[in-house]
Amino acid sequence: MTPARSTQEGKAPPQCSHCGFVDQVRIEGVWAITRIESRENAEKRFVPTTGVPLIAYVCPKCGHLDLYSAMVLGEWSVDSKSET
Repeated sequence: MTPARSTQEGKAPPQCSHCGFVDQVRIEGVWAITRIESRENAEKRFVPTTGVPLIAYVCPKCGHLDLYSAMVLGEWSVDSKSET
């Protein structure tokens, strides 16, 4: 698996927000942060329908991880039929 170097063809990856390194490496795929619900029996469960789609970059110099909204970057759209 080769990491992508840009979010869109011809666009440079973002600069590291920690050390300023200019050639971050994109982690392939689209990720999400989702809500975790607690149940009465202390069990936890993920609620994937509450997720925020993200694009992740890691800095090869300092290891810092930067997360960006996949919707803002145009790599994810919400199907209007699934909205409530």
